[in-house]
Amino acid sequence: MDKRKKFILIDGHALLYRAFYALPQLTTTYGQIINAAYGFTMILIRLLEEEKPEYITIAFDTPVPTFRHKEFKEYKAHRKKMPDELISQISIIKEIIKNYNIPFFSKEGYEADDIIGTLAKEAEKRSCNTIIVTGDKDAFQLISNHTKVMATIKGITEVKIYGEEDIREKFGVGPEKIIDILALKGDVSDNIPGVPGIGEKTALALIKELGSVENILNNPDKISIKSLREQIKKYEDQIKMSKKLATIVREVPIEYDFESFRVKLPNYEELWKIFNKLEFKNLLKKIAPQINHEKEKFKFNLIDTKEKLMKLTNIIIERKYFSFYLETSSDNSISANILGIALSFKNNENYYIPLFALNLLENSKCLSPELVLGQLRSSFEDKETIKIGHHLKFTFMLFRRYKIELEGNNFDTMIAAYLLNPSSENYNLRNIFWEYLKYLKNNEDKEGRQDTITSIENACENAQNILKLKDVLEEKMEEKKLISLFKNIEMPLVKVLGEMEINGIKVDIAFLKKVSQKIDFRLGELKKTIYNLSETEFNINSPKQLSVVLFEKLKLPVIKKTKTGYSTNADVLNIVAPQHKVVSFILEYRELDKLKNTYIDKLPLLVNSKTKRIHTSFHQTVTSTGRLSSSEPNLQNIPIRTKVGREIRKAFIAEEGFVLLSADYSQIELRILAHLSQDENLLNAFKNDEDIHAHTASGIFGLDQNIISKQMRRMAKIINFGIIYGMSSYGLAQNLGIGRGEAEKYISNYFYRYQGVKKYIEREKEEARKKGYVITLLNRRRYLEGIN
Repeated sequence: MDKRKKFILIDGHALLYRAFYALPQLTTTYGQIINAAYGFTMILIRLLEEEKPEYITIAFDTPVPTFRHKEFKEYKAHRKKMPDELISQISIIKEIIKNYNIPFFSKEGYEADDIIGTLAKEAEKRSCNTIIVTGDKDAFQLISNHTKVMATIKGITEVKIYGEEDIREKFGVGPEKIIDILALKGDVSDNIPGVPGIGEKTALALIKELGSVENILNNPDKISIKSLREQIKKYEDQIKMSKKLATIVREVPIEYDFESFRVKLPNYEELWKIFNKLEFKNLLKKIAPQINHEKEKFKFNLIDTKEKLMKLTNIIIERKYFSFYLETSSDNSISANILGIALSFKNNENYYIPLFALNLLENSKCLSPELVLGQLRSSFEDKETIKIGHHLKFTFMLFRRYKIELEGNNFDTMIAAYLLNPSSENYNLRNIFWEYLKYLKNNEDKEGRQDTITSIENACENAQNILKLKDVLEEKMEEKKLISLFKNIEMPLVKVLGEMEINGIKVDIAFLKKVSQKIDFRLGELKKTIYNLSETEFNINSPKQLSVVLFEKLKLPVIKKTKTGYSTNADVLNIVAPQHKVVSFILEYRELDKLKNTYIDKLPLLVNSKTKRIHTSFHQTVTSTGRLSSSEPNLQNIPIRTKVGREIRKAFIAEEGFVLLSADYSQIELRILAHLSQDENLLNAFKNDEDIHAHTASGIFGLDQNIISKQMRRMAKIINFGIIYGMSSYGLAQNLGIGRGEAEKYISNYFYRYQGVKKYIEREKEEARKKGYVITLLNRRRYLEGIN
């Protein structure tokens, strides 16, 4: 076992450049570019964690010329000046290195490579195993039995460690001969001239044959090729200079104490401040466990007697302001049971009410759920009492089963977090505690609730942090003018959606079974027809097998290729459909098969056995635009345009004696567009109660409204709604089945008629580029990452 200590030597500038160009131009919210600093820090952390060195240090170049520039004025002359965006990050990176307690060096007149060469030599004397981390292949010359080079290959994560054998395998010579090769072939990156006409292949051949540059220069007659021999003689001085330029100095006069390179504990408190300022969220999470935050003692009062419960009820009535956290048996509001309730008040005052016997102590007891929830009902239903919770739709639905109505001026931390950052992937407590309180919550117990003191402390901790969140989130919503949207739209909607989910919708299962049987019969017919027309049997649902039949057997024109063969998506099949009648049957088969498996056969399985209804989940915090979504099943996506789709919709029925009422706003998007753009033509059309699509058609086709045909109106309708959603001329051409030039003309005519709309769209684009987001009438923000 090798007992040598490991020494990591980092070429600071090489890694700086690598991180800068490997990562996109990341910026903080206040405009500081941080990509190089972030990438460099990631590399540093990875080295410390994976390599676990005993010693580490970093070398940097200086901006002043080195001895090599004095030797050869054109040395590195063609290199571009360091970008200002990178220069601005150097001081940041050095501050980070400083707080990792890692020494770093630079020396006027020398390069980082020279300092690395000097320290690597010293490390060998001290019996260390050294790894030089760089992106510069010049460092290969420093490789020895106990010195290796870790070179970045791609990005900041793909690296390769080179040892002596790797160099011999790659070049056919040892590491000590690298400078001889560079002396002959030169180095484009450093502008080392070498010999004109000699490349790596020739240089290697010469070194393998004659051993060294000196031997070549002393024995030119041993070079058999005349032209090469003459070049060597002609450029003798240049070869000597090139070798000097390429050779890393190993005796740089720097003062250091090798023991100061020992890896030390970082200054985590300062790193926290730096990472927080630079908005390094992932790195903050990484060092969070190391921060010596004074963790509050989450003392709690256990409510296990009627007297204690009465006292707690009186506190709620008096304060009229509390947060709560429910422990439940599952996350399904229709079947979950409440296991315990944590309540928190200001000044870290916490209570826990178990609704089942605790195993904390012998003879532990709890109050009955009926007694506890009956006692708390008035507080949760009191409209004057502010209740702060997380995911209150779930609470509302769960309480309804316990005959409690969640009323009043409530605050849902999940909704507030969503409004502030609608593009987040997750609004669970762990994420938002970290995002807004910089508190790293332990992962939830995957096996369910554990009956321990720690579990109760965690529940109370959640309730207390939810209480703290309200103030933080409310302040941020006020800054972004989101309070009205939160209070007047989102919070009332929580209850509406809860009611909708509880009510569910009735489905005629018998009707769906009949539809399924009809579809089965038709699919069987289609399968026979497809096999007959294609003269072979195959798996119609297999894109690979289908592509072979269509494009190889039937010789249909290939429209688009994929990595595995030919594309058979709907767009492609619609293009080739006129070429062979089998394609239209394949399209029908696919559509029916999809409807059968997605809706017709699946919907009955989603009917609740107790309520005999489907209870979809409506999601208020999923889309970044504020649009609702639903799942299990997605009731917003039930097809309507096809005959079978309309049949599926007939399966959703009302209870006997009731009817389902369908209502829709008339041309709501276009009315909003008229209001926002204040386009006179659009406004007047609505004020005069005109047919807006006929009005648009009149402008596009240059005809009086009285002679606009149904076809023209249909096209104008597509254009009206297409323009709103940014449809391009290509998209319009596809939708209307016309040429792209004609589509461009229609768009031009549209904007000529509605010039206010054109100005509004351009104005919004410009605002979006400046701010990085757009806002709705009610100040909802839609952030547009990557718009610039």
